[in-house]
Amino acid sequence: MRDFIGECLPIELWKSSVEWEKVEEIRLRYAQKTMILSYGKEQIFPYIPQKKEISEIIAALAEHSLYAYMEQMRQGFFTLKGGVRVGLGGRIIVKKGEACVFDDFTSLNIRFPKEICGLAKKLMPYITHRGKVMNTLLISPPQQGKTTLLRDIIRCVAQGEGCIGQKCSVIDEREELWGEGFQLGIRTDVLRCNKNLGIPMALRTLSPECIATDELGDPAEFSAILQAATAGVRILATAHGRNLKDLCYKPLFYKIYQNKIIDRFVILSDTQGRGTVEEILDANGLPLIRRPITLLQKEQQYAV
Repeated sequence: MRDFIGECLPIELWKSSVEWEKVEEIRLRYAQKTMILSYGKEQIFPYIPQKKEISEIIAALAEHSLYAYMEQMRQGFFTLKGGVRVGLGGRIIVKKGEACVFDDFTSLNIRFPKEICGLAKKLMPYITHRGKVMNTLLISPPQQGKTTLLRDIIRCVAQGEGCIGQKCSVIDEREELWGEGFQLGIRTDVLRCNKNLGIPMALRTLSPECIATDELGDPAEFSAILQAATAGVRILATAHGRNLKDLCYKPLFYKIYQNKIIDRFVILSDTQGRGTVEEILDANGLPLIRRPITLLQKEQQYAV
């Protein structure tokens, strides 16, 4: 996939002195220098794209079939094979209160997902009870490793590593959790659709013991999560926020907290490098660890 992306980018950028295997993000903005994130550090390159070039790169990434990605693009992104997400900036045309068309592109952000098997090993004892995973919500600001950690928790649950093996249905709306080459375990089924459609469908057809999904936020998603939880299915999910207090300012999250739907809140940070578990809280918001847990060795911390 990196080779394909390289073919879509200007040759002067692709041939620059970058360790492309270590790149986390590539950001192109109209009339601005290119920025590349690698090892958690930004590098600035002299290549300055114009609008036409940004549109041409987006079309090439979509294999000149933007229509095929139209549903995703209404949400401001589209996902390539292997979970590579292309975030978009530009003009959004709204009809009847909903995004209809995304055009006149002015920026793009290519994000490369990572897989680290074993990342969740130290966390599993805190989020399991009598061998079964508990309802767990991972919380952090962007780029602190939520999705990478969730992916490995799913693998552990499905493989029976650190717990009893359980059937897990993954609702992968943005197609970032599952990807070619990623290991989600032998008991995992994947539905690539939105959460409010996929969760009820999984309950009806896949008999899951656990449902996992990324980035909760839409009201309809909370209704689906509640439906699953009241059906006795364990929930694994992520949300953006600095801590539980931040999250509880949002009414829907507060309702979930108030009703004790979530058994474990795992707060991630980068205070000791990426892969730092800053806090683990129980259903009442009480701490379960006295000091942060570092899930990765120092040399691994910018792989998430």
